[in-house]
Amino acid sequence: MKFSGLFTLALATAAIATPAKRADSAADIIDNISAEVDKFDAAVSAYKGGPADKTLAASDELIKVIKSSVEQVNSGPDLSNSDALALTSPVQDLTDKVEGVVEKVISAKSEVVKAGDGGKVK
Repeated sequence: MKFSGLFTLALATAAIATPAKRADSAADIIDNISAEVDKFDAAVSAYKGGPADKTLAASDELIKVIKSSVEQVNSGPDLSNSDALALTSPVQDLTDKVEGVVEKVISAKSEVVKAGDGGKVK
């Protein structure tokens, strides 16, 4: 539930969509981030109050995946313009997914604060 993590994710999707460098497959990297967003989404959806440890752990893992994905993209070969254009749809799908999770995080914030975990949310 780290808000900075969600914004890092947004920046990562922009970095992947920009004609830049990539590792094995930019589409695979997007898929990896998307899968981790799904896990975080599930943790946020399951949170109904009380300690937010599981949700915070899912957030931490998402941040790790994003950072490593950005490193993979930056250390790989340049994307061609056509390769970058092919990523438009997957990046938009990921962006939509992130926006949905952000709404859930915002909705859960008061419960997290009530549980005393508000200081853990960055």
